[in-house]
Amino acid sequence: MLTDLQDPLQIDRKMNREEDDYSYIDLYNQVKATGGNKDEFKALYQGETYGDMLGTVRAEAVDTWLQALARNSGKDGEENTAVLPKQLGNELTYTDAQGVEHKVVMKGPEYVEYAKSVQQSTVNLIDEYMKNAGKTASTDEQTYFVKLAKEYAQETARAALIPGYEAKDWVSTVQALSGGKNVGSMILARQIVSRTDGEKDSEGKTISGSKAANAVQRLQKELGYSAGEAQALYNNLSGATDNTYMKLYQDVEGDKRQVDQLAALFGTGEAASYAGMLQKSSAGKVDAWLQKLSGSQGKEVLPDRVQPSFKAGDEEVELDGKQYIEYANSRTQTAYNILNELVPYVGNYSEEEQAGFVTNVETYATQVAKAEVFGFEPYQWVKDVQEKAGDDSQALFMYIMAKELIYSAEGQKDTNGKTISGTKKAAALRSLQEAGYSADMAQQMYKLFN
Repeated sequence: MLTDLQDPLQIDRKMNREEDDYSYIDLYNQVKATGGNKDEFKALYQGETYGDMLGTVRAEAVDTWLQALARNSGKDGEENTAVLPKQLGNELTYTDAQGVEHKVVMKGPEYVEYAKSVQQSTVNLIDEYMKNAGKTASTDEQTYFVKLAKEYAQETARAALIPGYEAKDWVSTVQALSGGKNVGSMILARQIVSRTDGEKDSEGKTISGSKAANAVQRLQKELGYSAGEAQALYNNLSGATDNTYMKLYQDVEGDKRQVDQLAALFGTGEAASYAGMLQKSSAGKVDAWLQKLSGSQGKEVLPDRVQPSFKAGDEEVELDGKQYIEYANSRTQTAYNILNELVPYVGNYSEEEQAGFVTNVETYATQVAKAEVFGFEPYQWVKDVQEKAGDDSQALFMYIMAKELIYSAEGQKDTNGKTISGTKKAAALRSLQEAGYSADMAQQMYKLFN
């Protein structure tokens, strides 16, 4: 920490005053008076490369890599000097969170501690990067990482040595998430989060959620995080920590299976699919059918994600992370199981009947899941179907499809446009029998759902 070290030249200089203007000799003598390493001070104050300043083989290797990067990332034949080492002075100014400007003047020993911390931390971060991710990164990505590494090293050193100094938010977040270990990887994650683009719509606007989805996918692919870890990391590094997902995440944090399940069910910004939500590739058949059906029946037939709050009568129910996973998984799995029964027979039904069936299935699955988690009172038809079919997906398909066929049947109209008595029932029974229900079963279904 900065101290009230007495100036060995007995000059009455105080911190934070404009007249403070320590010369090189002043700083040198201050280091000498406290028994500090004078050669180390000279190297840090006068050195032009990391090798000069730190005197290590690692620092020299980083210099060589940065010199090549400066040439490759420069424009119009000029070097990009921003990536090269930068000497640090013993004075700095900063503005705090309240908008107050501060000036800090470091004496010799304090300067050595600060400059060594910044330069050594920068070298360590770049050395790790150039040996790993930096090998295959583009010149633009390498340049941006160097910028972040320098900023991280400087901000953390200032926060450690200057009382009241607050590091930039992203630096504090990286420091907290990394716990001081694998900082380079966490900085790389921050780079991915901040520089990943989303898809554009026909008007050139970024599609909602696509940036997050792409960043989460990159965190998984490039850094090896699971879906749940990547989603939480994205939210932390993008500053979106006070959101619904993070509240749910905190309830299951530490349980990798539930974290991954939460990410799959709640989503990472990508379009919902049964294959994704249930983490089951075979569910792609249902997704493909629904995608095709949406071409004529609209996006309403596509899978959607369950929200962690809902109305139960006049009461608003807010689910915690574990409850959400139980509810969302139950609802999604039930809907998928029933829809999957229709796939082999889609050619037997019109697209309008298929769409109506999808709506009824989603209603059924949602109501049953709410009842399981919260004791919600389902619609009467839902209770009737559940009582008769139980958990048998084939039976559930037969009952719910019957409901749709009965509902969509149209009777004959009279001259005034009114349905002629008995013709709707006749049409419904005919539709049921054409779909494979026996005459007796058709009568029972009509009685149940009419």
